[in-house]
Amino acid sequence: MMKHLFGILFSTICFFVLPAFLGIRTLNVDKMKATLEEATKVWDSKSLVTEEVEAPEDTLPELLTQEQIDPEIEIPGVDLTREYREWMPPAYSKQEAALGYDQDTFKVSENFRHRVNFWKRIYSQVTTDQGLLHDTEDLRIVYGVIDFREINSNSALSEGQKQRARRDLLKVQKQEISDRLLRISQAKEAKELQGEDLRYFQMFSHNDGQNKFREAASLKRIRFQLGQADRFLMGMYFSGKYLPEIESIFRAEGLPLELTRLPFVESSFNIYARSKVGASGIWQFIRSTGRIYLKMDTIVDFRNDPIEASRAAAKKLKSNYKLLGSWPLALTAYNHGPAGVKRIVDKLKTQSIEEIIQNATARRFGFASQNFYSCFVAALEIEEAADKFFKKPKWAPEMKYAEIRLKRPLHFKHLIAFFGENEDLALQYNLYFQQAVRRGHRPIPAGYSIRLPPELVQVAMEQLDFLPAPQANKGESSRVGLGGIYLVESGDTLGALARKFGVSVRGIMDVNELASPRMLRVGQQLVIPGLGAD
Repeated sequence: MMKHLFGILFSTICFFVLPAFLGIRTLNVDKMKATLEEATKVWDSKSLVTEEVEAPEDTLPELLTQEQIDPEIEIPGVDLTREYREWMPPAYSKQEAALGYDQDTFKVSENFRHRVNFWKRIYSQVTTDQGLLHDTEDLRIVYGVIDFREINSNSALSEGQKQRARRDLLKVQKQEISDRLLRISQAKEAKELQGEDLRYFQMFSHNDGQNKFREAASLKRIRFQLGQADRFLMGMYFSGKYLPEIESIFRAEGLPLELTRLPFVESSFNIYARSKVGASGIWQFIRSTGRIYLKMDTIVDFRNDPIEASRAAAKKLKSNYKLLGSWPLALTAYNHGPAGVKRIVDKLKTQSIEEIIQNATARRFGFASQNFYSCFVAALEIEEAADKFFKKPKWAPEMKYAEIRLKRPLHFKHLIAFFGENEDLALQYNLYFQQAVRRGHRPIPAGYSIRLPPELVQVAMEQLDFLPAPQANKGESSRVGLGGIYLVESGDTLGALARKFGVSVRGIMDVNELASPRMLRVGQQLVIPGLGAD
């Protein structure tokens, strides 16, 4: 249940402008309504979520009060009247010995402040029901605030229609902004304009460029960003499970404790977080990086374990720092890659993150990389003073656990039984097991460890010796081993294997987490869905 809460944003989305108190007017509501009537296609909601944005503090009005932004959080299976501990401000003092650390390490200049302040608004004031349209090159320019809630409750529209409506309405609003900018480009003085035209004109008052409005009218310059405030607040809650141990890990590595807040940016401490490029877990390691620091095989993927992944993140960040010599650069390299950041540093002959953001021309050093450090500092400042941004922030109880090293194979269903058949709870402790194991297609082999709350260990130890050992399937090909594992031979294709075993290609790809049907290699172990032992 919890993974659905984390994994699904709001699939029913469309646009209407925030109430009048925001001070930003509508962007042609009639056109918006017209597109609703034509909406028929499904649109990928994640494309909105992954767009990022910046906005200026001097042009963005106060959006919401604390009472409006701090809803009653409902987490399935969690009683927030009992299952919490009081939030406390983080203790970052007494870190003089930490690598590259002093009291100003994560402070930013006034010239950089508007970036951080915008992300603080995204993380604390604008929810995933809302978003901003802004200029990509001048981060002080925000054209409008968009609200999605009205359409969410419109039962007359199908999911596909709602998704199509989002895309169409976003297109309409971007085009309207572009048209307005082109119109304003004809004006020579502010007195020629009024209303929204005047507001747009004034937003560009600090820009002396002759073609500033015409250049800004390019649709590539107009971006949308979904808010994250409700996600951040929920991330605050779940961070309480893991931060005590994560802080201990970073302290042992001699690293600044502030770095432990990076998962707020990467995943909002969502243990189920998966990106479209294959990054996984609260630290969002991609496969290639994960294999350097973590155990990843057909049984486990420790990118999805908050504790083991934190150990890996500490090592990765330390490596970045030793290469680049500053924490702003080391953090930027966590997103952009250390080699890429090093090339930019060498080319520009500076270690200033501000100069790099201003002057870097590398094509891959795009908006996300340019803003990654700003996002981190924003998250750091919000979490450090959470009671000023949210009403009564809470932490989840710290997750205590014990490990049992298996002496014989164990089915995941028996592990779930140790948790009173609470699969969600079993996953919270053991999400590092691969899908094939969690779905019962293959057992956990002897020698691997399982995790349980300390109070369940004794009972589990007593039961383990009496559980039936998994048996190999009967009547299958000699190349199908224990738990439905098939060894790939020369000439095999997923299509042929799917026909042979009466399953779908997609089923084989999903359970083996294959990105492409062409990812087979001779000798590879494939889990065949439905062939797992009972």
